[in-house]
Amino acid sequence: MHNLSPNSVENLIKKIKNAGFKNIITVIDKATYYKIKGKDICRFLANECNIKISDSEDEAYSLIIEYIKNFGALVISNASFKDYVIKDPKLSYKEIKEYIVPFTVENGEINLDIELLRKLYTELVTKRIEKI
Repeated sequence: MHNLSPNSVENLIKKIKNAGFKNIITVIDKATYYKIKGKDICRFLANECNIKISDSEDEAYSLIIEYIKNFGALVISNASFKDYVIKDPKLSYKEIKEYIVPFTVENGEINLDIELLRKLYTELVTKRIEKI
């Protein structure tokens, strides 16, 4: 989380919740968690989200991919899943890429296109219903 303002993650979570999304899960590896532990953002995440702390970055990627596969979860991330997927021959980036919603950081704030998020969610729900 480079060059983020202190309130940028909080503002992002509020923006997502104001758009009507309720179940927000934050997946974070222990190294990152201990960097922010005790800070206001950690308390905010604990109050507003379900936090899953993994032992390593690879375990965090694995957990996120499980959420995608099992629940069709949308993932807001600027991380590259390609490097992780290359390590696992059973995975295909093509299978998960439509679930990953990128964001940018400008002037310390996280920019996320909420309308894109809604559109992707609608498309994914429609695809799941069509499979039934």
